[in-house]
Amino acid sequence: MTATYSARSIMGIIIKVLHNKVKVIEVLNHLEARDLAAGFLVLHQDLLNRTFKMEIMNKVPIEDYEVTFSDGAIRISIDKFIKLMMLEKVFKFKIVLSEPDLAFGASGSYFFAKYSLDIEGIPAMIEKMPGGNAIKDTIINNLLKNSIKDMPWIQLMNDRVYMDFSKAPGFDQLRTEGIYGVDIVNTLELSNMKINDNKLKLSYKLND
Repeated sequence: MTATYSARSIMGIIIKVLHNKVKVIEVLNHLEARDLAAGFLVLHQDLLNRTFKMEIMNKVPIEDYEVTFSDGAIRISIDKFIKLMMLEKVFKFKIVLSEPDLAFGASGSYFFAKYSLDIEGIPAMIEKMPGGNAIKDTIINNLLKNSIKDMPWIQLMNDRVYMDFSKAPGFDQLRTEGIYGVDIVNTLELSNMKINDNKLKLSYKLND
């Protein structure tokens, strides 16, 4: 089935784009026509670290973050204020997502990867205590459980993380409203994730 748009709907898309033209231009500056023509969607890490940073920060209760795409892995550094054994301070969490697998389309919409998590900022006196490593592991495990307890679309299985986007907040709205009125859930398929040189590369296909 070929998607068709009326002149009125096309004008509506243009108006919405113009309302957000600063962001749209920033996104376009990171895209290459030759990649899109060849069936690849290439996303630079600066889209998360700069272009959409304020939108993300307004939705997530953290002090700061940085995302790096390199050597086949997604590395996320998060600064978060927490209370730890009567101490109140900002801790830095280092998350590494390796061996990633992403699908978006008829076969499902999910992300699957091996993960590791470390924490910086634990006082030396705690780390040097008998069983200090066990204390650190307990802190990490408790933080993981607390972080995802209200996010049933994320599951942790040993050293693996599974995200089912179809159950994530906003996905139903995306399914019904699309992006600027364009249905991407039923027309776009993403696969074959590759990560290197500050970029995340995906193969895409459009289903008419």
